[in-house]
Amino acid sequence: MNTSINFDLEQRIVLACTLAPDAAGSGPFVDLGPADSIDWVRLRAVAAAFGVRPLVARGLAGSAPDELDACISAARANEGRARLLTGELLTILDALAAVGVPAIPFKGPVLEHVLGAAPGLREMGDLDFLVRTEHLFPATRALAPLGYQSVLPIHALDYPSMDRVSPEWPLLRPVDGLLIELHCRVAPAWFPTPCSLHDIEARQQTLTLAGHRIAWPAPEELLLIHICDGMKSCGRGMKWIGDVARILRRHPEMDWAHIKAVASRHGGLNVVRVALALVIDCCAETAEALDVPEIGLSVPPQAEARLTPRLAGAVEQIRAALQTDAPLPGAMAHFRWSIRVSDDRLKTARAIVRYLAGPAIADLAQEPSTAGILPLPARAFLRRLRSVVGVRH
Repeated sequence: MNTSINFDLEQRIVLACTLAPDAAGSGPFVDLGPADSIDWVRLRAVAAAFGVRPLVARGLAGSAPDELDACISAARANEGRARLLTGELLTILDALAAVGVPAIPFKGPVLEHVLGAAPGLREMGDLDFLVRTEHLFPATRALAPLGYQSVLPIHALDYPSMDRVSPEWPLLRPVDGLLIELHCRVAPAWFPTPCSLHDIEARQQTLTLAGHRIAWPAPEELLLIHICDGMKSCGRGMKWIGDVARILRRHPEMDWAHIKAVASRHGGLNVVRVALALVIDCCAETAEALDVPEIGLSVPPQAEARLTPRLAGAVEQIRAALQTDAPLPGAMAHFRWSIRVSDDRLKTARAIVRYLAGPAIADLAQEPSTAGILPLPARAFLRRLRSVVGVRH
């Protein structure tokens, strides 16, 4: 599709490094042209902001090493961290398996392994696992001996619809600050998520990582997870765009009929359409602008779709935010975005209303002994009402 918003040179270079095929090798993958035409401070800032410094260090290897020293240092540190996180991920999976809790990692070091990338190319700040809601309490208890503590009061898990309040349950290890997130949903309950945990579990595969057999999503669900991971945050960030492009390159024989069926069933087909249009467009445009044809992404006709003006506008909205490096917007902007990309906007609006009428994490974190006589939903509604009209407790 034709677009009217252009990235600046530094953004294009960072995006090119992010979209580069994993088989690109050690570079330099991108021909920078005259070095004095590049704002290196700006380039380093963009790479850091989007969490892709190792990819930039790889894509520009051998070019202006002094200017890229920060990216190179970050890449080396990230490689070491990736190896540590791999060991920790396997330890966590063993601890969960010992108490009968199935868990599926879907990002981090396993994604690197599946995509055939060198260790540490993907910046990682935490570890993510898909875990059923009913398994959150035993998982929390099983990981306590490893030093992980619930960020929220454990009694919050007593609420029967906790997964509608928050899609993940965070655990933090204070000794080293390592955060793990146990996801009982792929996205918030009000977002038009294109797949569910049930879909992922039904077709999960197994793979070998460092001698361990672990569960892993099938390629189609892996694609839907990472599309959702980026789109639930209004499409902000370059990392998820690169992840989707790499998944498509790694798995060219996707079952597109299955992808369409699953996404349609959950009301998230438009989310997939917008994401794929954006990724395909970014690859084609970057390949042409920097004369790097390898970045171009070849996809079958089933992966392309004619976008309605509403969905084409959603693609433009993402590009505009990327161009200005805008920070993530607030809750209301997220709600408007969800309605914009939903297959059924009325259904999504109702889901948002249900969420706003129910308790938030702040309500679940309140100690039961000090909560008062009103039931939790009533207390939550009054708290939100007070915040709207500006009344304090």
